[in-house]
Amino acid sequence: MITTRYDEVVTPYTSAYLDAAPNVSNVKLQDVCPAELTDHIGIAYNDLATRLVFNALDPDHAQRPTC
Repeated sequence: MITTRYDEVVTPYTSAYLDAAPNVSNVKLQDVCPAELTDHIGIAYNDLATRLVFNALDPDHAQRPTC
């Protein structure tokens, strides 16, 4: 689950987090890039979020996200 501290739709943003499980990762964009200001709608178009998804889908070829 990828969240943002600046989500104005899912409030509080932490309510989007999934319960802990072996196949679950909850990631807040600001934990990866503290200056990231993306909101709810922006996650779908955000390069950082896209990189995190690609890394999760293909961990053998993961690349460090750029902030």
